[in-house]
Amino acid sequence: MPRQELVVQGSSGLIYQANQQRRQQRFVRRSQPAPLTIEANSRAPAILWWLLKLRFLETQHFARLLYRPGSLKYAERQLRSLYDHGYLERFPSPIIRQWGSVQSQFGASRVVHCLAERGVRFLASELGLARRDLDWQPRHNRQPGNLAHTLALNDFLIMALMGAQQVGWMLEIVQTEREINQSGGYDRVTDPLTGQIVSVKPDSVCRLLLAPSQGIYFSVELDRGTEGPEKIKAKVRAHAAHFTSGAYTKRHQTTSSRILFVVADVRDPLRARPLTEVEWQESIRARCEQLKHWTELAIPGERRDLFWFAPAFALSPQTLYHAAVWQRAGLEGDSALVVSTT
Repeated sequence: MPRQELVVQGSSGLIYQANQQRRQQRFVRRSQPAPLTIEANSRAPAILWWLLKLRFLETQHFARLLYRPGSLKYAERQLRSLYDHGYLERFPSPIIRQWGSVQSQFGASRVVHCLAERGVRFLASELGLARRDLDWQPRHNRQPGNLAHTLALNDFLIMALMGAQQVGWMLEIVQTEREINQSGGYDRVTDPLTGQIVSVKPDSVCRLLLAPSQGIYFSVELDRGTEGPEKIKAKVRAHAAHFTSGAYTKRHQTTSSRILFVVADVRDPLRARPLTEVEWQESIRARCEQLKHWTELAIPGERRDLFWFAPAFALSPQTLYHAAVWQRAGLEGDSALVVSTT
């Protein structure tokens, strides 16, 4: 039987076909969209700025960053309007979230947004800059080979921003993934074990400002269980050498450093069946223990205190800084990332 007949056979097939058509329409600009006065949309500059900064963001990211709780539909309408008028691009997320926000067969897939040329020009005008001064080109919209990694990293960064705001702190994303990978965005150090010159490229660097003269810098390593022990050990040695050589202090003008390994998932292409939620969480906790163990094998005790490990599913704006959900290399038990503000 032809595939089209199979699709429309029965009421559930009709529902599925209708939902498929609606999903496809979300990624085609309307030929006659409702009028848009972007200057009247107070969130538009912030939406475009965050896309310039983080490259790829889902609707849910914007809802958390810029809108009140329960305003997801309103955020969707504003983002759709900006898309229809050519200020941004969008495409369906290829990621199926295993827990917490599962993409169902009949439900709407998540939408990923990125900048368009018209949005970049508007943003340059808003910031009083020439277009050439904004570091964005159409090639930046090419989906990275590991979009799941970028979106999971942005999940964490937005969570960290929200957690800081809730207690009156300020979080600055000093370097994003893209900024670090640019020429001059990273340092090279000597691996003390192999003698090789290696690059130090965390996924992001942030500064948490607790008070005018009190700040904490941390580098983020978003882990999805794809790297083996030798690669992790080499990465850990590079981070430790970056700090002890003085290159870290020279770049960031601080001696405050924490390297946060956040485990978002554990990828196993040979897995025979989907994991239950409990099994999935256990696999991530086991990965955290693995990373901690490999770190302790890789470096001397005096520099182990730089390295922290946490499962992403245990983190929220409320727990990320204050709850004992982090493990530290060289120590037993769990710790809070920030103990006090004094």
